Amino acid sequence: SIVKYVRNVPTEFANIIPDYQMGSETCALFLSVRYHQMKPKYIYGRMEQVVRGYSLRVLLCLIDTQNAEGIKSTVDPKILLDIHKIAIF
Repeated sequence: SIVKYVRNVPTEFANIIPDYQMGSETCALFLSVRYHQMKPKYIYGRMEQVVRGYSLRVLLCLIDTQNAEGIKSTVDPKILLDIHKIAIF
């Protein structure tokens, strides 16, 4: 979990639609490249759930596969219009 790396920021666990909420209008979704390769439509459904409720949406991508080069070709460019920031780690 990425939460263990967050320091000096209050955290709270709640039943929310996005994976992380960083303010009333800011959220983040987590995506493992390995999971995306197995279920490529998953992230599109997640984005549809948060697009109306958050004005700033961040996608946190975990590169957990040896061949991550193909990920660019499997992500529909339309989804990038709904995401404001992408963090890759």
